[in-house]
Amino acid sequence: MTVRRVALLAALLASAPVALLAETLTVVAPEGRGPGTDSLAAELGVGVDRALAAHPRFRRLNETPVLPGEAAAVFGCLRFDVTCALQAGEAAGADVVLIAFVGREPRGDGVVTHLRLLDVRRASTRRTLARTLRAPPDAPLPEAAMRAALHALPVTLLDDAEPDADGAVVVTAAPGLEVRLDDDLLAAGRVVTVGRGAHRLVARSPEGTRRGLDLSIAAGEIHLVDADRLPAVDPPAVAAAAPRRIGAWMTFGLGAATLLGAGYMAIELERQQSDYNRARSARALTEHRERGEKFALAGNVLLGASAAAFGASLWFFFAD
Repeated sequence: MTVRRVALLAALLASAPVALLAETLTVVAPEGRGPGTDSLAAELGVGVDRALAAHPRFRRLNETPVLPGEAAAVFGCLRFDVTCALQAGEAAGADVVLIAFVGREPRGDGVVTHLRLLDVRRASTRRTLARTLRAPPDAPLPEAAMRAALHALPVTLLDDAEPDADGAVVVTAAPGLEVRLDDDLLAAGRVVTVGRGAHRLVARSPEGTRRGLDLSIAAGEIHLVDADRLPAVDPPAVAAAAPRRIGAWMTFGLGAATLLGAGYMAIELERQQSDYNRARSARALTEHRERGEKFALAGNVLLGASAAAFGASLWFFFAD
C-alpha cells in the first residue's frame, strides 16, 4: 500500500466518527413574547445560526427556521408548544429540534430567555437553558452587551459547558477603559461565567478616573453592564480619611516635641538642683530655687501636653 493511500485511509477514518455522530437538527425561529421582544428574538436567532454553523455535533436540516405560527397551523396545534415542535421535527426527519423564546421578566426590568433541545425519537427534552438578563438598577439594558449575551446562549446550549448553578457578566466598555471584576481583568464584550454572590466591578480610565458597581449575582442570571455608565467611585471616604491621617501625624509630632521639651526641663531641673546644693549665699540659693521651680512647672506642663497630643494622635489613627 502506498504512502498516499495510507494517508487517505487515515483521513477517512479520522473524519468518520464526526460524520457518524453528527445529529440532524431542525430550528424553530425564536419567539418574542411581550412588547419590544421581537428584535431580541431575532438577535437570538442570529446566535443560533452562528452556533450551528460552527458546531460539528449537529447537522442543520433547514436553512430557514420554521416559524412557530406556521408549524401550529400545519399540525393543527391550538398554540405552538413542545408537542407541536416534536411533530415538526419528526416530519422533517430530524433527530433534534431547537426551540427558544425571549420574554420580559414578570417582576422587574430583566429579559427572560429560554432555549430547549428536544429529542424527537424519545419525545422528550434533552436540555433546557434558562437565563435572566438584567442591567444594574435604574439603568437601561445596554444593547451591545445584550447582543453579546444572546449570541452566546445558543453556544452554551449546544456545548452543555456552563454549570446551571453559576451566573455571568457581560461588560461593554470604551477603548482604553480597564475593567476588573474582583480585581481580575475582565474582557469587554464577552460572557464571563462567575460564581453566585457579591462581586465588585471597577472600571478605570487612562486618566485614572474610577467607576464602580457592586453586583449581587444569582444562579442563572447574566448581568449586562455598560462600563461607561457606571457611577463614579465615591471619593468622600478617601477624602475624609486623608485629613484625619494628617491630623494623626501632626498630633503625634506635637506629642513627641513636647515630650522632648519635658525631658529638657527635667535635665535643667536636675542642673539647678546641683547648683542649689553647691550654693553658699542666700541670694544664690534663692535664684536656683526659683529657676528650679520654673523648670519643674514647665516640665509638668509639657508632659501633660505630650500625653494629650499622643492621645489625640491615637484617636485620629483608629477612629472610623
